[in-house]
Amino acid sequence: MEVIKVENGCDINSFCPGIEEAALEQMKAMCRLPFVKYAALMPDAHMGQKAGLPIGGVVATDGVILPTGCGVDLGCGMAVIKTSLGKSDLEDRSLREDLLHSMERGIPVGFSHQSKKRTEEILSQYGDKIDFIIDKSKIEDVVGDHNPVGDYRKEFASQCGTLGGG
Repeated sequence: MEVIKVENGCDINSFCPGIEEAALEQMKAMCRLPFVKYAALMPDAHMGQKAGLPIGGVVATDGVILPTGCGVDLGCGMAVIKTSLGKSDLEDRSLREDLLHSMERGIPVGFSHQSKKRTEEILSQYGDKIDFIIDKSKIEDVVGDHNPVGDYRKEFASQCGTLGGG
């Protein structure tokens, strides 16, 4: 592991030797944000989208939820769900296929995000609880014009509960 010092920011713990310069600059911009307290680059790290972390970048924040920390599929992800099924139950190919088809029908995937109606419902119900919208002037003081956070409230709501497009 290499520790990369970031002026006016937290250090980067890099497990990615020879990371591309664009991805490193992207990570440094995140590390200069006042709420980022720990940062790491995984071995497969590389440049991500314009806003947010590089792919394979990880940060710990203080008092802020940062959805761009999981890429531009802002509300997507995986969940662990306890079931009554045991390992031997899953040996049944027919059951595995039924489970897969059920998940495919029930979970929005790709770029078919939540409907506009559902997005508005999520915003109205949880919008005031989404604590990642940051005062842009505070960020600009730290990182200048390159704002790695942005206002992703609507994008988050439209992708919440989906598996995104990745």
